Amino acid sequence: MIIIVLTNTFNQKHVIGSLRRLKVAEEKIIAEGGTLSYRGLFWKIIVLVLILTGGEIIMMVYYMLTTNYMASLSPLGAISSWFWIFYPITLTSLARLWFIALMAIPEMFFDAINSILTTTGDALEALEEFPARKLTKEPIFNEFLGQKLLRMCQLHGEVGKISLAINHVFHVENLLANIFTILLTVTLMYFIYLAALNQQIPPLFRSVDNMTLSVFYVIFGLWKVFYVIFVASEVKRKAQLTGSCLHQIAVAVDEVPCYRLINQLSIQIWQQRLEFPVGGFFLLDMSTIGAFSGAILVYVIILIQFNLAGGT
Repeated sequence: MIIIVLTNTFNQKHVIGSLRRLKVAEEKIIAEGGTLSYRGLFWKIIVLVLILTGGEIIMMVYYMLTTNYMASLSPLGAISSWFWIFYPITLTSLARLWFIALMAIPEMFFDAINSILTTTGDALEALEEFPARKLTKEPIFNEFLGQKLLRMCQLHGEVGKISLAINHVFHVENLLANIFTILLTVTLMYFIYLAALNQQIPPLFRSVDNMTLSVFYVIFGLWKVFYVIFVASEVKRKAQLTGSCLHQIAVAVDEVPCYRLINQLSIQIWQQRLEFPVGGFFLLDMSTIGAFSGAILVYVIILIQFNLAGGT
């Protein structure tokens, strides 16, 4: 928790800078006719706060009620212990909301850009000149359409750079959270196995005797990590959809100058493809969830084999 607090303190100016850049991008999207609504993001944050806080409270209350933890403490000691255990754990979980909320804004911007391009393509397809393949028809592609496509592509690049900057601000926090969750998950799953066999467990992990609480903690911890990865992968997916929206316009216009411009813009978008590295160790995308799950299972199986072979 101390590292996360220090990291967020040092990165405040970068977060403020990202918010200012997002505000400029928002004004450009609105100027192009896009619509943005933060109501969905607001309710998403409220729901996540309730889930994260509620999950930690459920685990703490269930642990204290199903063990003799409270019996050995005075009422004041129990309240003090509750505060010093619950507060840092919950604060660490809620700190991830900064990354989730900030990354949700570029995702919304990419949605707006794709919506503008899709609307433009639908409007071109609805024209009487579509498809404009006959020489007797006047060309659909003009300077106005070309400039609009250039502006949208530039805006796409700006939003992508902002999302990369946001990822860079929180990459230390995401790295530590992922490493800690993987190590703790492997450890808990192994000791859950030992508890199921009534084998000796270190005092630090005696809580695994409560099977329900331990399984809930493993699932809840993995969900917190995997949801962060899912949010980042959604930003990447929405950014990749822009190329398809551009080619819809090219097919609707069906003119050589338009194809040339769309191809150039597609190459530019492809070269600016989003990847969210975490300290250079891994990427925040859906393949990482599969890699983490496989690594956790492999290490747990290795520990179980050592136990069966008497290597404990």
